[in-house]
Parts: sequence; structure tokens; C-alpha cells
Amino acid sequence: MFYKPKTFIAFLFLAFPIASFSQFEFVDIGAKPVSLGGAFTSLANNSDAIFYNPAGISQLMFRELSVFYSPAPFGLKDLAYGTASYVEPTKFGSIGVAGKTYGFELYREVTATLNYANNYKGRIRYGANFNYYHLSIKNYGSASTLGIDVGMLAHLTDYLKWGFAAFNLSRAKIGQSKEKLPQVYRAGFTFQMRKDLLLTAEIEKDTRYTTSFKSGVEYSLLDMIDLRAGVSSEPTRFSAGVSFKYSLFEIEYAFYNHQDLGLTHQGSVGINFGGSEGRRKIKEQTYGLFDKPLDSATTKNKKVTEKIVKLKEGETINLNTATLQEILKLPSIGSKTAGAILEYRAEKKEFTSIDELLEIKGISKKKLEKIKKYIRLKD
Repeated sequence: MFYKPKTFIAFLFLAFPIASFSQFEFVDIGAKPVSLGGAFTSLANNSDAIFYNPAGISQLMFRELSVFYSPAPFGLKDLAYGTASYVEPTKFGSIGVAGKTYGFELYREVTATLNYANNYKGRIRYGANFNYYHLSIKNYGSASTLGIDVGMLAHLTDYLKWGFAAFNLSRAKIGQSKEKLPQVYRAGFTFQMRKDLLLTAEIEKDTRYTTSFKSGVEYSLLDMIDLRAGVSSEPTRFSAGVSFKYSLFEIEYAFYNHQDLGLTHQGSVGINFGGSEGRRKIKEQTYGLFDKPLDSATTKNKKVTEKIVKLKEGETINLNTATLQEILKLPSIGSKTAGAILEYRAEKKEFTSIDELLEIKGISKKKLEKIKKYIRLKD
């Protein structure tokens, strides 16, 4: 028997004014996004990206798992919610799965998400979520529905990213009375001032409410600790947090102060299977992305004006971090082939084997044997 949710939802709002996140309301998930004031759409660089920008997981170069749980927001156990997310990068794009639960034994929301994301030459990223929503109310019954989210990320320069996400683009409804689920749009920018400092800002528009503005700042200390702070409007909120990284693990803490409900605390645990290398590549992936003045469309008619000195015996370059100028130092590699190497790396995220160079037009087995000794894949 399907319920008619309006009566019960009204009861929830009377019982828990302002605080109720019922009917699949959007709430900030994960200690990192929370500490940045929720301004995560254009950053979206961990597995929590599934909940903020479906395109974001294409930035991950190694598989990642994250768990988040808030047992009693603002001291209210009935508002408990938690999530788990997992991302698996592949040659054909990144695949993510996530689950979210909210509520208690009388009222429970569960969302299951399948996410796919990919990129075009490392500069344009796109993705989609396919959501299954299930709502159950004790003595009232349950109902389910499906929904779709979409997202994009664009690397505008080595230091600036733009992100956009649309949630419940399919305008999903649930229950016998066809209650509309929230439809939310987000857009913003991330400015990577330095490798250890970034600023992020965005706007969020829930079609039912006033536009919200969010911003945050992150500072990395010794590649082991990240310090964050953020603010947002509608409702007015200040947040801050810290994360500690060791080996594969990252432990994150955040708190925020709601204008009406007061202070609450959040925590997340993440595992990046690339360890410190994986996290470093996420932070630095846009550096050098625009370093190549040549690509497949321009290399035919342009020449590199800077004099290139070829590598000497015993010298090597890291193929996964090398710039255009560095790749051109390889023997028998010209500007066209160097540009093709960078485009291949941007699309595949990284080289896992030197033999992958054979997939690039212009590199034969004979040429590969000639340059192999000048290449490494790790520092």
C-alpha cells in the first residue's frame, strides 16, 4: 500500500522545525565538502563528488572508498544520515557507486546511485548519476522512484576550473500523490592559487527556495594535513575542518554553525588506493595541462621555437608528469608525437606501462626501443 506522504511530512516539519531534511532534501555530505561551506561542485576531487558533481570522479586516478556518518546532527538522533561511495577508474571512464540513508525506524530514506564519468582530452569532464530512491514510513507503507543527475567540469586554465551540476533533472516524483523530489542546480569555480592553496565558490539554486551562495578555502601543509574553512548563505553558516593523511588513509573532521540550530560535527574516513601518489596527482593534475601549445589540430603547422637539448645517457623523464618541452627531449620525438603523447595521457589519466606508447600514432616498436631507457613512470 502506497502512502500519501504530505500528511506525514507535515508532521515531521512540526516535530522538527527547520531541521527536517525529509523527502530527499539536499544536505552536505562528507567532512571535506562540509568544511568548504558546501562549495564542492567545481572541486569534486574525491569519491564524495558523486553527491556534488557526477563528472568529478573522472579526476580520480586510483580507486577510492569513502564512508561518512552523522549519527545525531545538532543533537537530534532522528535526523541521522550516512553515506558510502566507491570509485573505480577504468580505460573506458570512471565508474562509481554510492548509497545514502537518512532517518530512523519510523521514517527512512534510502538512495542508491550508479555513476559514470569520463573526459575529453583531460580538459572537459562529464558524468551522470542514475539514482534509485526508496522511502518507507512505518504503518504508512513505502514507495520508490528513479532519477537522473548530470554534471560537467571544465579546466579553463592551469589554475581555474568551472563546474556545473543538475540534480533530479528527470523531475522524479514519489508516492501515490506524486510528491516532487527536490530539483537543484549548482555552478561554481575553483581557483588553484598555488599547489598548496585553493579557493572555491559557487551558487546553488533549489527551484523551491532562494539562491544560496557558498565559498571555501583549503591550505595544504606538508602534503599530510589540509586545513579548510567555508561560509554559505540560505541558511547562513560558517564551517571549518581538517584532514590527516597517512599511507592509503585520510581521516577528515568538520564542524559548522547553523544560524538557527547551532553547532554540529561531522567526520569521514577515506581510502585512496594510490596513497600519497594518488592524492598528489589529484592536486596537481591541471598543472601542465595547458603547457602544450601544440595539439593534433596545430602541430602540423607550428614549430617549437625553444631550442631542445636531447637527453644524455643516464638521464630520464617521468612520462606521467613530463611537460611538452621535456617529452621533446626524447630522441626521435618531434612536436607532433609529443603532443599526441600528452593528449593520450590526459585521456587515460596516466601511463601504467611504457608499452602503452605503442598505441600512439608515430611510435613504432623500433622507436620505443630507442627511447625506453630515457623513460620512467614514477619519481
